[in-house]
Amino acid sequence: MLFSRLRWFSPSAAEKKDGPVEVLLWSAVSGSIANCLQQTVDEFNASQDKYFVNVEYQGGYMDIYTKLTTTLNKEDLPDMAIVSTELCGTYRLTPELLAPLSDFWKADEEPWGNLNGALKAIWGDANGNPSCFPMGNSFYGQFVNADIFAAAGIDPYEALTSVKGLYETCKKLVDGGFCKYGASLDSWGGFVWYGLAAAGVQFMDNGNGHLGDPTKILISTPEVRAALYDYFYYFRKMQQENLIVPYGSSWGDESLPAFATKQCAICTGSIAAFNRVEKAMADAPFALAWVPCWSAVDLGHAPDGYAASGTGFCVINSGNKEAMQGAADFIAYSGSVVPQVRLDMNSGYLPINEAVLNSAEYQEFVTNRFPAAKRAFEIQQAAAVDYQHTNALNPINNACQSASAAAWSKVMSDFDADINAVIDEMQTTLQDALDLWNATK
Repeated sequence: MLFSRLRWFSPSAAEKKDGPVEVLLWSAVSGSIANCLQQTVDEFNASQDKYFVNVEYQGGYMDIYTKLTTTLNKEDLPDMAIVSTELCGTYRLTPELLAPLSDFWKADEEPWGNLNGALKAIWGDANGNPSCFPMGNSFYGQFVNADIFAAAGIDPYEALTSVKGLYETCKKLVDGGFCKYGASLDSWGGFVWYGLAAAGVQFMDNGNGHLGDPTKILISTPEVRAALYDYFYYFRKMQQENLIVPYGSSWGDESLPAFATKQCAICTGSIAAFNRVEKAMADAPFALAWVPCWSAVDLGHAPDGYAASGTGFCVINSGNKEAMQGAADFIAYSGSVVPQVRLDMNSGYLPINEAVLNSAEYQEFVTNRFPAAKRAFEIQQAAAVDYQHTNALNPINNACQSASAAAWSKVMSDFDADINAVIDEMQTTLQDALDLWNATK
């Protein structure tokens, strides 16, 4: 098949070749999600003859970003790329890298207009216009053995709204003899930032980067310091008092099996891990609840906003206007009901809108396999959609993940470590990284 890779700046741009315009997608997904993506690509290609999407696997999410920003010739760029939520800000704040979807769609049009509100807050700009678009809607939090909680007389949705609440709940469960450990942890540094977002605490200026390029790290301010102190303090107490599966355990090889065999009642992680959790508990199933990520501070009630997560599509400023339009058309197709239901059922991702949620096939999935998904969607849909409760549009995401993981590891492994000194180190490390980004962007 012949493809047209016309560039607006090319001398031959007026000489259109036969065949559909090739639209190149750089992908970082694998396994069942990659299979779902390829099915969506095949369906889109068969549905029209103007464009033909090709998928090229390029390694991890950061690998793609590195290749995009080091490719010297614009004609070698793809027309779209898959990005993780955590790297969304890094992409959007890199000059001239993206073509925002507002160049192709209006804010009130499908599929953007029907998006779950919390998704608009992270994938759109500060005015609610489309910038990128979610491929899959994830939600960080905790899988819960609802049977153990019922036996203990605890409502997980009321008890697990803060790190303090998580500590108190684990203590009740262990002291009451309901399980050996209260929780098993996905010991990923990103949980720190989700905990701050749930509390509405911003760790960068300019609205966590949503209102302009961030210039200051706010970790040393009283509000952020207090939130981080609580976060580290209560997790360390859980470790000290043997209330959790020992910190540093492998999530897949140790933490998840402990949850599946009822040694613990809580397993932290992304809701997109549902299929893995379901498979692990297949031999001895139990009622499964799912509760969103805790707030870093004790709010006395459930947070009114949560940061969305997951993966998404970005249109790359490749210079090929036809292919970029094809990328936008494909992204719109990917947001339709059939590909979204398929992706959600093969991963655990939540629906991106009510049309997907209410489809007959997804409702059957909810009824027969994952009843907690409906409540998780409703919690996310009702959450505040402004930037107060979203992760930062973060140009130094890798530095943030590394700094928070290092800090968490230090306070969990060294019970004598001064938490305030650890927080000071985070402030210095991240301010240096942000200063470097602003100097070189």
